[in-house]
Amino acid sequence: VPPPAGCGGCGMPPAVVEQLENLRRDMKKMQDAAEAAAADGDEDGREFKMMLADEIQEKINELEEEHKASAASSPPPAFPSMTAPGLSLPSGLPGMLPPPNLGAPGLGPPGMGPPGMGPPGMGPPGMGPPGMLPRPPVLPTGMPPLPGMGNMQEMQRMMTLYQNPDMGANVTLQRALEYEQEKASSTNMEPEVIELAHHFNLTDRHARMLDEQLKKRNNTYEEDIASMYEILKGAKNPADLLMVSIRWMSEGIFRGVKTPNPEVEKIAKKFKLDAPSACKLAEVLEQRKDPDDDLRKVCSHLERSNKPSSLVMMMFKDLKAGNPVAECTKQPAIGSYLHKEENEKPRSAAEAAAGAGAVEAAKGAVGVEAGAAAGAAADAAG
Repeated sequence: VPPPAGCGGCGMPPAVVEQLENLRRDMKKMQDAAEAAAADGDEDGREFKMMLADEIQEKINELEEEHKASAASSPPPAFPSMTAPGLSLPSGLPGMLPPPNLGAPGLGPPGMGPPGMGPPGMGPPGMGPPGMLPRPPVLPTGMPPLPGMGNMQEMQRMMTLYQNPDMGANVTLQRALEYEQEKASSTNMEPEVIELAHHFNLTDRHARMLDEQLKKRNNTYEEDIASMYEILKGAKNPADLLMVSIRWMSEGIFRGVKTPNPEVEKIAKKFKLDAPSACKLAEVLEQRKDPDDDLRKVCSHLERSNKPSSLVMMMFKDLKAGNPVAECTKQPAIGSYLHKEENEKPRSAAEAAAGAGAVEAAKGAVGVEAGAAAGAAADAAG
């Protein structure tokens, strides 16, 4: 969405102008994402993305209204004069340099052709030697390019690639690297990050920090976004968990919904901890003096609880404060890991006993049959 016609900076501070440009780009991306969702038949997704785009538009309107007063009092920007100092202009267009004097002979330096032309034997200005492609004219700094000049440069580039086919792969690789560098250095947030920030009510600062780290992990971008939804859902303070994940990303140890600590990951799988509680447990153990012993004691609590994820969140405050952890000696709650194991043992013993009895009965039946067969054989022999 371009700024109002003829506005330019509108007398706004450069930081505000840059912020407005970023917001307009973000809104355009969100509108494009809404159109893509509509094309895929996702009507709910389209409505949600259009709602986000409307919120961005409201923010743009607020900034423009806030700085409207300063824009009205700002004088219009003055255009720099193109006239050299001390040079008087003849009658004609104001601000333009006079054309070269083509009528007076003999005004050019020795060895030069008529004024306005190059040395003898050379073509007009902007033309190269005979048989070569024309060179684009060199313009003073700040001057806009001449009409058709971009097409001429593109033609030269295509001719070079045609004459040197091996350069094509290098040019493609260079363009890809430039795109990655531009994406990494861009201040525009990706639409998925904007949507995630609105979903969990994150601040703009948190969203931009996440966007910066995700762009550095370009190969796992979609998986990382999905993992962040899983980690932050149900969290009372999503921003806190987000900062932990961002730190792990910057350290190169982020593994999505799996924690960087393999021992915590085993415990999470054993007691079926959700992603937020596993993330919190892994984070707090990094600050403990003896994390292995603390984790063992924490497990004594988790195996007796029928709500292990909630218990981790309850223990997090004491663990973070550095308080010691005592081993749990309480009776296992109904539905806990130990309770299920204790119920499984009698059942397994009964099944084993039943299996052994069936084996003995089968052996007895085989013995009876064998005795009857032997008796029948003896009777037949007598």
